[in-house]
Amino acid sequence: MSRRADSSTTPSSSLAPAALEARRPPRPRWPRRRTAAFARRLAAHLEAGISAPAALEGARPPARRENLARALAELRAGSPFAVALEALGLFSPTALAAIGAFERSGRLPRALERVATAIEADLALLGDLAKRAAYPLFLLHAIPFALAAPNLVRGGFATALLQNAAPLLIAWLGLLAIAWWLGARAGAEARFVLAMPGVGPWVRARSMQIYFDGVAALYGAGVPIAAAHAELRALLPHRALAEMLAHAEPALDAGRSYRESLALCGALRPLELDHLETAERTGRLESALESLAQLARQDAELRARAGVRVLAGAMYLGAALAVAWSVFSFYAEIYGELRRELR
Repeated sequence: MSRRADSSTTPSSSLAPAALEARRPPRPRWPRRRTAAFARRLAAHLEAGISAPAALEGARPPARRENLARALAELRAGSPFAVALEALGLFSPTALAAIGAFERSGRLPRALERVATAIEADLALLGDLAKRAAYPLFLLHAIPFALAAPNLVRGGFATALLQNAAPLLIAWLGLLAIAWWLGARAGAEARFVLAMPGVGPWVRARSMQIYFDGVAALYGAGVPIAAAHAELRALLPHRALAEMLAHAEPALDAGRSYRESLALCGALRPLELDHLETAERTGRLESALESLAQLARQDAELRARAGVRVLAGAMYLGAALAVAWSVFSFYAEIYGELRRELR
């Protein structure tokens, strides 16, 4: 039988929802392979019965010395492992919330394994996207050289190269400015980002993956579903989506089911709501949340790969047009000079 969404139960989450609302969530940490390896080593040391400070130091965290010293001091002072790991600056807020919940239920190694698996999955996706985009990016940066190639014969190659590279530089600066804005507070809180073609569905899928995965971890560790929802909602990187999910909290506090409460916020799709309704009836809410997190991850990965394919196609087309224009202008100038000499 699944645990009820009853707010009368004292939340066992690491931070109260009000405190989470009062602070701005830190930005997600960039996934690193060394961090995943550290998490697995730490889980193995803890399972072997090694004391907390010795396990942390023996796992060789890829952190600064001052951060490691601060984390060891926290452990020796009796602080929870989640507080010590937060001092290292290696894990995202959602990962730390799951680690804290599993630590209170006596299953800290399992939380560390989950975090390591999630980091490795993100790294695998980033590696795949980098491989797909490497050659198109090379061709994109070869366009100024292709456009300036005719000047190797008639002179002024350096000047032509600078002139043709200027639009590419301006485009890169524009993309960096847009990326910075989307990652800043203004972009993260903008509702219209969710409606942007290509970007919006990916942001929604990625945010819901973080939400479902975190709620599944907290709920599986014994946190009531209402408290797990409030904590993960406050930690979502996209604030507009977090505000939509906030509409479910009054219903959860009133004792309504998890599925009914989420249906009121309008952030979930009908298929997701049906999945949760079936899970609540059968008492398998944790596995349903994990399944929804996996589906959201797959959706985000498919959309990211599709976006790279579209950008790669545009780069291929741009490179082909640049080469065609370079060849056309080169021979047009040669034939023009021949015609002038024949006259």
